[in-house]
Amino acid sequence: TRDPAALRHARPVFLVAAFVAQAISLGCYALLYRQVLAALGARVRFRLAADVVLASFFVSHLTPFGSATGTLVNVNTLEGAGVEAATTGEAIGLTSLMSTVALIALFGIGFVATAGRHVSHTYLTIAGIALGLVVAVLAAVLGIGAHPEIAGRAGRWAAGVARHFRPSIDPEQVGETSSRLASLARSALTGRAFLASSAFASADLLFDLLSLDLVFLALRYQPGFGPLAV
Repeated sequence: TRDPAALRHARPVFLVAAFVAQAISLGCYALLYRQVLAALGARVRFRLAADVVLASFFVSHLTPFGSATGTLVNVNTLEGAGVEAATTGEAIGLTSLMSTVALIALFGIGFVATAGRHVSHTYLTIAGIALGLVVAVLAAVLGIGAHPEIAGRAGRWAAGVARHFRPSIDPEQVGETSSRLASLARSALTGRAFLASSAFASADLLFDLLSLDLVFLALRYQPGFGPLAV
């Protein structure tokens, strides 16, 4: 009862602005996903990318299986638009990776802005582990991308194991697909494609942060950039 009572005194202009900022944030994430798909050779309209992103988020938040169900919606929808499931899966992974890299960077900037005064050692430990994982995954993706033959061998091995459960799987075809996707991943994480993806990932998080800040302002409170970012 206390929280709804406080909302009655919120400033509506800031709430509307927060809603707009969140919409822009989601639009930037859709642009990030579309950019990664384009780097992998699958060009889709912005409207389709936005629809898929919003539907995936919606399903992920409402179903008990979370992201797994959202990913299934994503893959099935893009398959209807002519995008292979393997390409969609790689695009989802690379989009998440770019977003996580930007998130870690934002956390670091927020921590520096607080000068360590409002951050516990637990947060520092979590940030260190997350940063290590992201760097390890990025190094693995770039390493495999630089050597597609390694990806091909790994794909054939995995398909050979899976063939025991599903005989229709062709290890050679999976190996060829893995090599092709590894080469495409390198193009998505280098040059202009990487810069564009980094920009969209950063914009997504910054507008998300702005939305949160505007809600605080609507309730007549301003915690500051550092604590909000952390």
